[in-house]
Amino acid sequence: MSAAVFSRLTSPEPVDKESHMPTEQTMEPESEGSVVSSQRDIARLAYALWERRGCPSGSPETDWLEAEAQLRE
Repeated sequence: MSAAVFSRLTSPEPVDKESHMPTEQTMEPESEGSVVSSQRDIARLAYALWERRGCPSGSPETDWLEAEAQLRE
């Protein structure tokens, strides 16, 4: 996992308290099919999953892989 992606996973950003997803103000326009966009989407979802698990330390890969799987569905 790159340092930039890890930073996104560990850096807080404003999220909606009910959906645990980034607020619309923090979402940036994304072009379809972009690898960067897809990594950004994965990072946002992984961060939300991590928060839902109570923000445990260690193993950010767990949330990253789960986010990838959910976004592929």
